[in-house]
Amino acid sequence: MRNDTEIRPFRIDIPQADLDELRDRLARTRWANELPPGEETVQTGPVPPGWEYGVPLSEDKHADHPTEPTTVPLGLASFAYDFRSIRRFAERDHAAIVSWNEHDRGSHWSAHDAPDLLLADLRQFYRKLR
Repeated sequence: MRNDTEIRPFRIDIPQADLDELRDRLARTRWANELPPGEETVQTGPVPPGWEYGVPLSEDKHADHPTEPTTVPLGLASFAYDFRSIRRFAERDHAAIVSWNEHDRGSHWSAHDAPDLLLADLRQFYRKLR
């Protein structure tokens, strides 16, 4: 197993017929109906009304396809043993990325295993918003 971070080009060859079939199947997706008005449960705890049985249909159909990029300032701290975000997708959906740092250590629990990096990242992000 190679233990480097060199980027190597690769090609994925998927027959056009397979892609066409997938596109057709996705277009024919049947969406479940939401609860009729009045049948929603009373909100208890952190679950907003309409979310009691999962993501509301209106959110699900229009979600990860935003109509325009967000403009709220955004910062990303990516730690070594966590999901690595792809910047070009983030920039497509967020117009105001003010901080983007990829760290060589830490994980999903960065507050516990890399608190110094997390704190420095937060300070850098908020300093730019002053």
